[in-house]
Amino acid sequence: MNALTQAGRRTRTGTLTALLVNLVLAAAKLAAGVLSGAAVLLAEAAHSFADAVNQLFLLAGLRLGGVKKDDRRPAAQGKDLFYGLFLAALLVCVGAAVGSIVLGVRGLLDPRPLAPARFVVGYVVLGVALVAQALALASSVRDVRAAARARERPFWRHVQATRDTSLKVPLYEDAAGIAGVLIAGLALALSHVTGDPRWDAAGALLIGAALLFVAWTLAVDSRAQLLGEALEPEDRRRLRDVLHSFPEVVHVARVLTMHLGPEDVLVNCDVQVRGGLASSDVEDLLDRLNHRLQTELPEVCETFIELHSGDSKDRIRARVGPPRHG
Repeated sequence: MNALTQAGRRTRTGTLTALLVNLVLAAAKLAAGVLSGAAVLLAEAAHSFADAVNQLFLLAGLRLGGVKKDDRRPAAQGKDLFYGLFLAALLVCVGAAVGSIVLGVRGLLDPRPLAPARFVVGYVVLGVALVAQALALASSVRDVRAAARARERPFWRHVQATRDTSLKVPLYEDAAGIAGVLIAGLALALSHVTGDPRWDAAGALLIGAALLFVAWTLAVDSRAQLLGEALEPEDRRRLRDVLHSFPEVVHVARVLTMHLGPEDVLVNCDVQVRGGLASSDVEDLLDRLNHRLQTELPEVCETFIELHSGDSKDRIRARVGPPRHG
């Protein structure tokens, strides 16, 4: 089992754990919000519920990733994950954000005093939520760090470059979750100390804004993948360097890449080779090219390499498929 597979399994386990934790936190925050009348607690309940639904989409996408491809929809596995997260961003996160903002606006327009004796319930729930979110963030950081090591990248560079949404989404959500809990705790404390419920309403508005940011991040990232984004420029340069490293290769005319899934990339190359190669030499070169590409760029799952001989434009051979070796 390679490092990328191990990271994927840790991500699946961590996502399931986060789902269960967020469902419990959503129920606890909802109960505390109803008891105290605090808008920030109700907004945080919506926040945790939205995170839980996003994790359901992640789990569904990770499970679909194990389904065998078919000729009708060869890229459906990865696209299912991206499409699910796009829907989650639009329907769930935006819905929860709008609900939080409505609570905040209502609290500002019609401020009602909170139940002082029940503030302690809110503090306890938020304290437990803060610990849970901190542990979840630590787990997300470990998953991203393991994937970054497997790709030999610095942590933040991998966060920026990776197209593995199952790694990025939990990291962003856990960071936003901590921010939400801190906002809710501060708003609740200010309402408690000053007796002014408008602090509570302002906190709900800020939580709604944080949810909108998460929704925007998910939607932008998922849209890019649904449209078939290419490899990062550094990886495209690396791919060209691999092709040029073979003595038989004279010129690389074209390299096209497209993500079929978080860690599945299609590569299409138009390569000019020196003349005089026998058919057996061509077959051997194709095998070595495919093997080297997958070794240097493990996410390459399908290749289409077209070879041209010498200065002519006559096609020698086209080949579609994964490397034979490895």
